[in-house]
Amino acid sequence: MRILLAPLAILGGYALGPRAAPLVHLSPQYASHLAAGVAGTCALIWPPCVLFLAFGALGGLAGGELSGQQEYWIGFIPGFLLAGVLALVIARIVAVAVSSVLGALMLVGGLLRVVSITRLAPLVDGALALWVGLAGCMAIVAMAFQFRFNPSEDESGRAQRKADKLKQKELKVEDKAREKRFKQYGAKGS
Repeated sequence: MRILLAPLAILGGYALGPRAAPLVHLSPQYASHLAAGVAGTCALIWPPCVLFLAFGALGGLAGGELSGQQEYWIGFIPGFLLAGVLALVIARIVAVAVSSVLGALMLVGGLLRVVSITRLAPLVDGALALWVGLAGCMAIVAMAFQFRFNPSEDESGRAQRKADKLKQKELKVEDKAREKRFKQYGAKGS
C-alpha cells in the first residue's frame, strides 16, 4: 500500500502546492515541492496520514471558500480538521474499497487481454457493459471478503491481547500447581 500511495501522494502534493502557495506566502514552485515532499514522506511513514492530508485539504479548501476571502483561515482550519479526522475514521473502508476495485479492474483487464487474442474476441468488442459489471461484482465480493475475513488492526490487536491474557492465566495456574507439588515433596521428605 505504501509503494502505491507514495507516488499518488507526491502527485497530489504537486497539484495542491500552487493552490496553497498564496495562502502560505510562498512561491508556487517552492510550495509544490514542499507539499509533494510532505505528502510523499507521510505516505511512506504512515499511509492513513495521506488520507488525513488529502481529505483535510479538500475540506479546508471548501471551508475556506465558504467563509470568504477575509476570514479564509477561520473556515479552513475547522474544515481541514473535521474532514481529516473523518478520513481517518473511514481509512479502513477506503483502503478496502480502493484495493478491491483496483484488483477487480486489473483481473478483468488481464482477462480481457487474454480473451481478445483467442477466438472469443467478439465477446470483448460487443459486451463492454458485461465486463464492467463483472469487475463491479468482483469488487463487491472482494470487499465483502476483506471485511469478513481480514480483521482490522484494532480487532487483531484485541485478539492478541486476549490471547496474551489467556496465556498469562494458564501460566499462573501451572505455577500454582507446580508450587503445590513442590510443597508436597517437601512435606514428605521432612
